[in-house]
Amino acid sequence: MLTILSFGFKFGTPDGLGPHFIIDCRALPNPHGRPDMRELTGKDAPVQEFVKRDGRYIALTGDVDRLISEGAKVIAFGCVGGRHRSVTMAELTCDRLVKLGHDVEVVHREID
Repeated sequence: MLTILSFGFKFGTPDGLGPHFIIDCRALPNPHGRPDMRELTGKDAPVQEFVKRDGRYIALTGDVDRLISEGAKVIAFGCVGGRHRSVTMAELTCDRLVKLGHDVEVVHREID
């Protein structure tokens, strides 16, 4: 079982999950700054499309693939508030990995 976690750095880094890797999503454009997306989360399609348009999205996806090939069991995505970018990355990563046959659970610390 692979656990994918989203969190907000302003609330502290995750603990209690055993060894994990943190991927910092704060370099991605922040949907929070757009009034039409502020109340949405990374579970919403407009936020996901906004995040995916940035070229750094693909680089972060490659980081995930590398970590899994190295045996990672917990991968955490962090952004400032844990509502938009990290949730988007966790959701899209989970969907992609499930399609590839991985057993994955996703946890959104700040919105669940």
